[in-house]
Amino acid sequence: MKHTFQRRHLFLLLAITLFSFVLISLNIRGNPDPLMLADLAQIILAPAQRAVHFAQRSAGEAWSRYLVLINVQDGNVRLRQENEELRAKLLAADEQRQENERLRRLLALKERTPLNLLGARVIGHAATNWSQTMVLDRGRRDGVQQKMAVVNHEGIVGHIIAASYTSSQVLLITDVRSAVDGIIQRTRANGVLVGRNSSLLRMNYVPLGDSLRLGDRVVSSGHGGIFPPGLLIGHVNAVRASQEGLFQIAEVVPSANLRRLEEVLIVLEQPSS
Repeated sequence: MKHTFQRRHLFLLLAITLFSFVLISLNIRGNPDPLMLADLAQIILAPAQRAVHFAQRSAGEAWSRYLVLINVQDGNVRLRQENEELRAKLLAADEQRQENERLRRLLALKERTPLNLLGARVIGHAATNWSQTMVLDRGRRDGVQQKMAVVNHEGIVGHIIAASYTSSQVLLITDVRSAVDGIIQRTRANGVLVGRNSSLLRMNYVPLGDSLRLGDRVVSSGHGGIFPPGLLIGHVNAVRASQEGLFQIAEVVPSANLRRLEEVLIVLEQPSS
C-alpha cells in the first residue's frame, strides 16, 4: 500500500516536471535569460515538491502507526493468553488446596476413632424425586460389603446397599428408604430418623415428655447394627406433635453436606465393644 502510494506521486511529479520543461522551452524562445528560467522552474516545481514530500512523509507515518498497532495487538494477544494460563493455574491450585483440606479432615477422623475406616471417592450421584444415592470407587476387592456405614468428618452419610468388584452404591440418609435410630445428645431421648428425598430428615416417635430444643444435636444410638454409636447425624430445626398426639416429630438438618460430597469413609469393621 505504501509503495503504490509513492508510485502515484512519482508519476505526478514526472508529469509536473515535464509540463514545467514545456513552459520553460516556450519561455526560452521569448526570453533566453537562464537565471529567470531557473527561478521560473523553481516556482513551478516547488508546490509539487512540497506535495510529494508531504505525501511521502504522511505515508511513512501511516505505515509506522500501522506497525505499532500490529505490535500492540500481538502484545494484547500474548497478555490475554498469559492471563488465561495464570487463571487456570490459580484455579487448579485452589482445587488442590480444597482437596487437601478435605483429606486432612478425613485423616484426622480416622486417627481419632477406633473404627476401621476405608477412604473412597464419590464417582457418581443420583438425587431424584424417587431416590438419593451415590456411587463410590471402592468395591468387594477392597473389602466393602452391604450394610456398611458411610461417613465423613461432618457426620453420617448413608450405608452401602450394593457392592460390585470395583465400586459400590450408597443409600443416603435423606433417601425415603433410609431409617437411622438416633438420640438427642442433650437429653438422650430416642427416635427414628427417616429420609424424605429432600434436604431434611424427620425424627419420629420422640416421647412427648422428652425435651426438644432447636439446635439440639442428634447422634446415632448404635442400634440396628449398621451405624456405630455417637456419630453426628444432624441438628433439630423444628418440633411439632404427631397427628395422633402421642409423640413429638423433629425436623433435622443433616450435619454432612450430602450434595457436595467428594470423598468419604467406609466403616469396614466396628469395634467388638
